[in-house]
Amino acid sequence: MDTYKLCQQLLRAETDADVLDVLIAAGYWEDPTFWRPVGDNEQNRGIVGNQQEDAVSALVEKLTNSIDAVLINRCLENGIDPKGSEAPKSMREALMRFFPVSDSYEPTNRALLWGDERLTRAELDALAGNVWVTITGSKSSPSVTVADRGEGQTPDDFPKTFMALLGYQTTGGKTESQKKDIPFVQGQFNMGGSGVYPNASKPNGFQFLVSRRNPAHLGDDASARDQEWGLTVVRRTRHTSGSVYEYLAPMSARSIGDWGEVLSFPAETLPLLPESPPRHVPNVPYATEVSYGTLVKLYEYQYRTTGLSYSHALQKNGLLRAMDLALPECALPIRVVESRDYKGEPGSFQTNLMGAVYRFHRAAARDQEKASEDLESGDHRVRFEGPPVYGELTLRGVPIPWTAFVFRENAEDQTRNGACSLVYQVNGQKHMHSGSDFFRRKSVELHYLAQRNTIFVVVDCTGLSNLQREDVFKPSRDRFRVSELTTELVELLSDSIKSNKNLADLQHSQHARVQKALLADRAPVRSILERLLKDMPTLARFFRLGPEIRTSKPFRDGEAGEGKGSGKFVGRRHPTFLRLKNGQTTRRQEAHIGLRSRIQFTTDADDDYFSRGADTGYFVARYLNSSELVTGNRSDLRTGAFSFSVLIPDTAKAGDTLTLEFAMDDPVLNEPLICRVDLDILEPPKPRPPGTDGTRGTSTQTGGKVGGQVTLDDLNVSMCCKEVPPREGCQSSWRPGWDEYTAVELEEDPDGKLTYFVNVSNFHLMDHQKNNPTKDPLLLEVKFMWSLLLFSIAIVADYQKQEQTHDASQEAEEEIGGVQSLSSQRDQAILRLTRAVALMVFPVIGLVGSLTLETIEE
Repeated sequence: MDTYKLCQQLLRAETDADVLDVLIAAGYWEDPTFWRPVGDNEQNRGIVGNQQEDAVSALVEKLTNSIDAVLINRCLENGIDPKGSEAPKSMREALMRFFPVSDSYEPTNRALLWGDERLTRAELDALAGNVWVTITGSKSSPSVTVADRGEGQTPDDFPKTFMALLGYQTTGGKTESQKKDIPFVQGQFNMGGSGVYPNASKPNGFQFLVSRRNPAHLGDDASARDQEWGLTVVRRTRHTSGSVYEYLAPMSARSIGDWGEVLSFPAETLPLLPESPPRHVPNVPYATEVSYGTLVKLYEYQYRTTGLSYSHALQKNGLLRAMDLALPECALPIRVVESRDYKGEPGSFQTNLMGAVYRFHRAAARDQEKASEDLESGDHRVRFEGPPVYGELTLRGVPIPWTAFVFRENAEDQTRNGACSLVYQVNGQKHMHSGSDFFRRKSVELHYLAQRNTIFVVVDCTGLSNLQREDVFKPSRDRFRVSELTTELVELLSDSIKSNKNLADLQHSQHARVQKALLADRAPVRSILERLLKDMPTLARFFRLGPEIRTSKPFRDGEAGEGKGSGKFVGRRHPTFLRLKNGQTTRRQEAHIGLRSRIQFTTDADDDYFSRGADTGYFVARYLNSSELVTGNRSDLRTGAFSFSVLIPDTAKAGDTLTLEFAMDDPVLNEPLICRVDLDILEPPKPRPPGTDGTRGTSTQTGGKVGGQVTLDDLNVSMCCKEVPPREGCQSSWRPGWDEYTAVELEEDPDGKLTYFVNVSNFHLMDHQKNNPTKDPLLLEVKFMWSLLLFSIAIVADYQKQEQTHDASQEAEEEIGGVQSLSSQRDQAILRLTRAVALMVFPVIGLVGSLTLETIEE
């Protein structure tokens, strides 16, 4: 078959069956000698299967490879050897050098390269014209095409690049990596983006690839084949011993070994990109001619997961939002095109993938603009509780900045499902993520935001060296490696977030708004329980009576951030001093081995000094008398005050003195502002008695907890019904995720106080009321509620006992291993067990209540 015609047929095929028909007609399907194992390894399923765990993260590897190819292409076009001394030393430097928007452009946010409001849509569209993602095929089985204007590869280089696994073998027998010595690219593992293979079409796992090397990068000795387009198809061949991933290589061998080579054909251009600007509905997927670059088509790509739909890719639950999270700070804007048959206008089927952080920054900025309009908290247009919150930690001398967004409770977004609330990114790509459970831990204490799934944090690990990244992340990028460095990172991040006052204020602000609707008179609840305790001494011993069931305001007085001296501080854009808490620039203090030592500072800098874009300030700590690198975290700057918590290195000995130098600087200051602290190192502190180290211990004092006992002060009950608005006697309607079988849900407020939400529209309760018309329905409701409450309270007490011996180091290890926090386990246990027990509440009450000695004897 004519190879050019074969390329056109494969380009426009949409299903596994279509590709199979093309290959059979061309005579390539049956002959096994026409197919070459990916990576020249017939056991490649083990390597491929150990890549990304989800289909979207695997797809993003293809986008990352395309961005790498575009950067290398620009580098070569500028006459620079990508592996030479003149090459950019980081991806950010490469982007700024090779994609200048204008001579005066400087990004105005430290986290966003393309987040400047001054950039026009036309400028962003031009940047996005280098990498394209196009959705074609059917609405139920979409195909995904990734195309770029990158360097491209010659046909004979396919085995070294696209089809390599763990590098390629040279004539000398060594294994090399094509991009190993290029410092400004992301894809250093030479996996060829193989993580997509298991998610390709069923049953044959087809993927089509076509590429041509930029003619400008070919040497004078380039052959005619080097100037041609190369193409291949990947398939999954299933054997009884397992699968083998192979690619079409029917040409006679020109490289190492007995394998064949990929097909090629001459053509000046190919229509690999969608029409631009868009003119049709749906957009034409293969309309724009290119003279070089690469296209990968994933037929019937299986990317659907919980909450992610195969429907229109640009909608809230479509592929675009999922890629947004996998590329939270996308290095280059990427053009996403929906080319399936939906109704709409031409412009509504193309948009730019910029990353979740970019999107959230833009939305938060619009919220603040609307704040002047005095919008109510319930206005759906306001998405965030406040502006983004910034923090930074220092891991062995490397600054690790993080950015947090707190959604309002009525915001809708992919991040609100709680599965991806914390993202660790490198060069804009997600390398690991955690669910909202991370923020429920005692070492973080943002349990209220976590329970409502209203927090999203991105941690920028780009500054880590290659060796440090190897210690923290697995090659698949989506999982942590269990290591000492990873544990330090998790512990430092936990402490940095926990000590951030802005986040604490936003949590209280959100809690205040929600709880206002739940405040109600709880006196009848107390009287019922007091009567139960009077009649049942065994139950009474479990409780310690407090003054009243809580009805006071469960949130702070005043607005968030107010306090003594609020509004009196006036900061400067560029500080004139940096002082320690004692008012001097030098100080001596004690520090224990194995603990953090917190050092407090004052300055006259604006609160956004460390987070703004232009003239951003930075803060650096180093040891003057030790080769150790500093590990610690800096708190946020508020009204001229901040702190730095330093972790004393394990190499320190009691009696040593470590001298720390702190420097604060920005591009305008003539010289940095300096402070020095001498740390007198002491032995590790002796273990404290239970209850004195921040854990819950035993107490016999009024108001304290006795082992796992619960006081009436711990009880805050909210009755919830299905009706909207709630009927009289209920404090709220059903909560998110509830159904007719939900019984009890527990919520922990920012101060650690618990609220029990009881579903009085539970199916089993309403069914019993319906079948017992002669009994008072209110009495049945109260019996049902208190039966479930007592079960729930017992579960809480049991987990309180477990928390007494649970510390931060355990939590860090659990986070790396993906283990739920104790509070999350507790809440899930209450949801699950009360859901099951609800069915038996009335049968047990009736059965046990009717038992007599005579009945037992009979």
